[in-house]
Amino acid sequence: PGAIDADAMRVLHEMPTDSAMEILNDLEFKGSKLNNPSAFVTARARQLVSASDRTGGQRTPSGEDVQGAYSEIVESLGLDEKARSLLREVPIEEATNMLQTLVEQRSVIGNISAFITREVR
Repeated sequence: PGAIDADAMRVLHEMPTDSAMEILNDLEFKGSKLNNPSAFVTARARQLVSASDRTGGQRTPSGEDVQGAYSEIVESLGLDEKARSLLREVPIEEATNMLQTLVEQRSVIGNISAFITREVR
């Protein structure tokens, strides 16, 4: 783990600012969980460019993109099986909103799995 290399920096500089910021926010969120931050940056850049190409430059997340992002967030938060199961019981929009709240407030939420349980019930 550590800083991103020169190739990853170049990729970020060549991207539109909003896309680069999205990647950097993802990188900050994942933090120490990443073994290779440079590979993460490069892979996310490829995903964003691919999504942009498929939509003629308009970046509209596909169901596959949403599901992938949802899965990444669930994994990175380290949710237990009970919380994961509860999330599967609610519509994806609600689950995503809960996860977004968790990401934004993770420093003040003590028990992430308990938070999910309270929100779902």
